[in-house]
Amino acid sequence: MKKFLVLFVVMLTVAGCGRRNINAPTPTSSVFQPTPTQVLSAAEAAEAQQVALAAEGEVLFNTLYSEVGFACETCHFVDQENMKIGPGLLNIGIRAETRVEGESADEYIHNSILHPNDYIVDTFTANVMPQVYSDIFSDEEVNALVAYLMTLQ
Repeated sequence: MKKFLVLFVVMLTVAGCGRRNINAPTPTSSVFQPTPTQVLSAAEAAEAQQVALAAEGEVLFNTLYSEVGFACETCHFVDQENMKIGPGLLNIGIRAETRVEGESADEYIHNSILHPNDYIVDTFTANVMPQVYSDIFSDEEVNALVAYLMTLQ
């Protein structure tokens, strides 16, 4: 009888192998699984980040700063190269590439914001742009301003 009972348990176990309970829930993953069209390439992700940075820079450019009493847009045109109080910034990225040998446009603009008297372009006057932006803006904010200015074409 004991052999019969063991055989019966083994048969039930084998018979149950491979069977699925039809009512059992199917396991799902809570991890987001993007479709191929939702995956950004590294270049697209970098571009999206640059667009967001430039948008932040535009806000900073148009914000009034109590430390100086005005916003950047008070002194600079963004839609033309003509001088307002400071230089017009349309196409500044193109012009900035040629200002200082060995310095990129981004570097030139960055330095011009933080140290505006380092390179005075002919027909412009020193000490017009405030010398305090290194105290007002963080490095990230200066990078955002540069990203915005590089879009002005």
